[in-house]
Amino acid sequence: MRPFLPEGPDGIGRVDAEVSGSGPRVFDASLQPACDLFALEIVRPFEAWMVLGRTGESVPEIKFADLGLAPAKEYDVFEFWTKRLIGSFSGSFFPGPLDPHFRCQALVIRERKPDPQVLATSRHVTGGGVDLADVRWAGGKLSGTSRVVAGETPTSSI
Repeated sequence: MRPFLPEGPDGIGRVDAEVSGSGPRVFDASLQPACDLFALEIVRPFEAWMVLGRTGESVPEIKFADLGLAPAKEYDVFEFWTKRLIGSFSGSFFPGPLDPHFRCQALVIRERKPDPQVLATSRHVTGGGVDLADVRWAGGKLSGTSRVVAGETPTSSI
């Protein structure tokens, strides 16, 4: 997982300074964090997507270009904890306020496809990065395989 820098991917060189040995960390109990957005890129054989962790509201508008994503493409944004589709967007999106119950967001960002697709699963905050082994749309049918925990019934958001 890497810190999200509002000035875009070119600011990645500042990472060592932003999270060095001096100053607060994101989850320090009483200190103000240096940043509150963290991007995790998921790359699986069948698809790649991003999970954006959000622990504060300092950046109200998230620009896809700042995440290294093509701003002209359309992306579906699904919030993992509240199990809510925020919507489909090009260019940027406004994730809205943090839910007071969770006090954070895990925004699963997937490029929008013309056919039905899995947006996230309930198994892991990575939106399927740990549990999905394969997903495909073929012959007018969405299918795939998933690794599950014995006795647990996972769900998917399509």
